[in-house]
Amino acid sequence: MSFDQAGTAGKWKVIASDDRDPVAEWNSKGRETALASGRFLQDAASDQVLTVTKGKDDAKCSYSLRKFSMGRMKWEPLFPVKQDNLGRTVGLDTLKPADQIAPLDNGAGFMRYNRDWRFDLKRIIFSDTTFVIRSTVDFQGYEMDRNPKYYESLTLVPGHFLSATGVSYLVIGHIAKERHYEKILPDFIDLYSFTNKK
Repeated sequence: MSFDQAGTAGKWKVIASDDRDPVAEWNSKGRETALASGRFLQDAASDQVLTVTKGKDDAKCSYSLRKFSMGRMKWEPLFPVKQDNLGRTVGLDTLKPADQIAPLDNGAGFMRYNRDWRFDLKRIIFSDTTFVIRSTVDFQGYEMDRNPKYYESLTLVPGHFLSATGVSYLVIGHIAKERHYEKILPDFIDLYSFTNKK
């Protein structure tokens, strides 16, 4: 759908619709599904859709990338058919529906934030068949050894808060009151900028 602005009013307009040949991985029956948009492949002229799924029965995770074909008015897979249109995964460190995926500027890739059992923030890039972990990201500049990753409730909000050309993160940390850790790990709200060290 696209939003058409006409003066002070506007409306949503359907530009493509398909109920005969739907995208299989977007059907949430039997699986948990999460979608994210961005230019996941660096040479892309427009955004693509990253779909991450997890089976409700087998807990197996998989992901796919699709682009919208204006000529066919369909979402076409970017990964080879011989892979069932799915991206390759190696080892246990794969994408999961609960992950937060946020783009970085200037083709630096994406941030993948996972909190299944511990703090896990990585910079990743996608290729024509898989994704590669470029670096593990930690915080600097916190007071009194209060590293944000030690907080049981941590919210990361990406945005262009400091400049139009660089992504920074609003970081909100909280510990449950019944733990009585207020003096050791008090609640906080900080703003961090991402520095890519090669």
